Amino acid sequence: MCAGCSIYDPSLLDGLSSGGSAGRAGSGGAGAAGEGGSSGDGNAGTSAGISGAGGASGGGIGSDASNDRDSSSGKGGGIGVDVTNDGDGRGGAGGADGSGGTSSDDSGSDGASGDGGASGTSGAAGSGGTGIDAGGDADGSATDVAGGTDGGDGGDGRTTCASYPVSGKPSWVVTASHTSLGNSQESDPLYNPPSHAHDGILAERWSTGKPQSGNEWLQVDFGRSVAISQATLQLGSSTSDHPRGYAVRVSETPLDFAAPILVSGAGQASVDIVILFGVPVVGRYLLIAQTGSATSWWSVAEVNAACTD
Repeated sequence: MCAGCSIYDPSLLDGLSSGGSAGRAGSGGAGAAGEGGSSGDGNAGTSAGISGAGGASGGGIGSDASNDRDSSSGKGGGIGVDVTNDGDGRGGAGGADGSGGTSSDDSGSDGASGDGGASGTSGAAGSGGTGIDAGGDADGSATDVAGGTDGGDGGDGRTTCASYPVSGKPSWVVTASHTSLGNSQESDPLYNPPSHAHDGILAERWSTGKPQSGNEWLQVDFGRSVAISQATLQLGSSTSDHPRGYAVRVSETPLDFAAPILVSGAGQASVDIVILFGVPVVGRYLLIAQTGSATSWWSVAEVNAACTD
């Protein structure tokens, strides 16, 4: 039975008036289909929302609402229901009243058909797919929540060397925890400032000027964020001044000892230390801490940094 529809009752034809019985009420106009809900627009989701279902037709045959058995207009049908019962589109409204039957004959003629019911309400739009996978298809109902916002294209997430090129060595600023300054003259072999570690001259060096005790560090400021995949500490002629232990960090903050240690190890006599990060890492500062102990100084003739994808 149609919920909300008026029902035609044949018993209303009993006891005809002298003017003829009332014509049958016009049928309720069919409700127009509800407009479909717009589909979801998730860019990378696997399934967009399905459109909402249309509204169901309007109600059935009208009755003589006044129950006076005259030729008054028949009432229109009731409001149509959503026949699919899924809550997508609401049903169309009931048809308008049918016109009254005429009384010139023994029986009234049929009332005119009622006007069409109002258009059904649109079904709700299906939600967009997520950027990874929206899962199953949306069913288009007003309560369906199939996926969220557009995830977009995140790329492969890799850092490339071209994105953060290594700056030129003349622009670097090298600082250190300890330094042998001698008489502060270049002619003095004990004048070993940090600037010697990036001047491109292997015959010069930076040196701590004291035995290794585990509290020394050397920092390179590249002047901006760069991507590096390896760094090299060259010994030059100071073949015994290798670090007995080292820990390497890369950070956007100077002297960031709270940053994670990316590489650690121990040096060997007469062997340059090659620090490999595996994949390019990005930061402005390269911080190398000396963690071992020895009677010899810690010296670096030249520090280099490079990036290979």
